[in-house]
Amino acid sequence: MTDALPLVTIGVTSYNNSRYVVDTLNSVANQSYKKIELIILDDCSKDNSVSIIENWISSAPLKATLIKNTANMGVTKVCQNLLENSSGKYFQLLASDDLLVEEKIETQVQFLETHPDVAMVYTDAILIDENNDRLFGGFIQRNRPDLLSAPSGAILENLLEGNFIPAPSILAKTQVLKSVGGFDIDLTYEDYDMWLKVAKDHPVIFLPEIGCKYRVHRKSMSNSVNLGWIETNLKTLIKHLDQPKALPIILETLRMYYQEQPASAFKYAREVFLKTGIKPNEYYFAKYGLSPKIFQLAFALKRLIR
Repeated sequence: MTDALPLVTIGVTSYNNSRYVVDTLNSVANQSYKKIELIILDDCSKDNSVSIIENWISSAPLKATLIKNTANMGVTKVCQNLLENSSGKYFQLLASDDLLVEEKIETQVQFLETHPDVAMVYTDAILIDENNDRLFGGFIQRNRPDLLSAPSGAILENLLEGNFIPAPSILAKTQVLKSVGGFDIDLTYEDYDMWLKVAKDHPVIFLPEIGCKYRVHRKSMSNSVNLGWIETNLKTLIKHLDQPKALPIILETLRMYYQEQPASAFKYAREVFLKTGIKPNEYYFAKYGLSPKIFQLAFALKRLIR
């Protein structure tokens, strides 16, 4: 009976998570759905992750492949490598500190197999800390508190306003991920750009059954501005300037970035203004419904975009 089921590839990204990686791998091995191809790619960890993974594989109840990078390549290149090496009909990524709920893959495969027009499904995620204690709220609530319900179907416009999809919660058609160009290796973070590319031309469906536990570390709980995250968001959104809703969001993001990194903000803003043909004056800001908060940045850019 298992032979008739579609193969699912789970790609685990490993980097310095020796404390958590066995629990992560066990959450894959314990899936109620058994036709799984497990590929683990270690990105030159400095701890003993590799030896722990090798020991786990030696007695694993499923076939698992370990790829070891000899130099650190970064998460987007790791994700793309995992996608290129996948042979499953469906694909998902899993960081080596996150966990899957036991019936996740089974539930999502059943849905995708009966809804062939759907490219990807996602769920909310339980948030846990370093000690596996549950944190208040879920991933969607924490990242997009403005959402009254999880978007489903044509989600692109909602997604442009900010990511709300937990990466370990998704299951997607491998061919769709490859057809949209895979993961952009020039970005720092892998998931948001991929979700936008998929959602542009395909339905993405929210399923109510929670599929994963997403680990939140103390550093990521900080209220300080994460400039790398803001810059990656800028690069990602600029790629999607063909979407009308992207422009005001980009300019508002530029305003935040300008406060911390004015020189880099100028570079990205110049690219945006040149691509769109927008001039920094009141008429264009009114025409595009842009926030007055961006005026300061726009007028400072006059000398660059005349």
